[in-house]
Amino acid sequence: MPTHIIFRSSGTAMTILLGYLLWNKRYNKEKIFGSALIAIGTILFTLDAKGEMVYEENENDNYQDNLTGISLLLLATIINSMTSLYKEQIYQGKKNDTKKIEWREVLYYNYFYGIIMYIPLLGKVNNELQRLKTLDGIIIFTFLMNWITQLTCILGVNILTFKISALSLTIVLLVRRFLSLIISIYIFNNSIHFNGFLGIIAVFTGAIVYSFGSLTNKFEKTNKLKD
Repeated sequence: MPTHIIFRSSGTAMTILLGYLLWNKRYNKEKIFGSALIAIGTILFTLDAKGEMVYEENENDNYQDNLTGISLLLLATIINSMTSLYKEQIYQGKKNDTKKIEWREVLYYNYFYGIIMYIPLLGKVNNELQRLKTLDGIIIFTFLMNWITQLTCILGVNILTFKISALSLTIVLLVRRFLSLIISIYIFNNSIHFNGFLGIIAVFTGAIVYSFGSLTNKFEKTNKLKD
């Protein structure tokens, strides 16, 4: 679990690295430092929150299995960062074109092809829907609320993809995950220890530093246009 948390929170560093190497992007010191603080803070806070949970150790675990898992996590992180950077390139690079790409268009095709992939599973989907009818009202309400919040999140991410950079989007998603964890800790009355508070301070400090770096970039671009 700690390894998974670290890789899930390392998207900012991977986005900066790949953006620098493959997309020739340059990030100022504030953005790099702020991104690092947010990632480290999220890792500290999440590990602190997970510290009270007990995980069963599998006697069959070995070095090869761990190496395979780490490799898959690393590959997923790289692909996710590259996808974000590529989306930034093709979406925001079309601003001056006569035919602009709309976020609704992208969302439509994403889900159109996604629904097609569920056709072989229609039987299982129908069984789950039938099972849903037999559940308590509170469970159905929770399911609907989860569906609405997931839809809102997906819409927000697709809109932001056209408005901000890949790194900024990664930061937003990381902070969202962090805030979700804070809310869950509050709802379920879990305790926060020293590392947790340290993580909170690091995340909010990193967000402020990163925002300052973004404002600095905008100020520099404005001055260049005036010159």
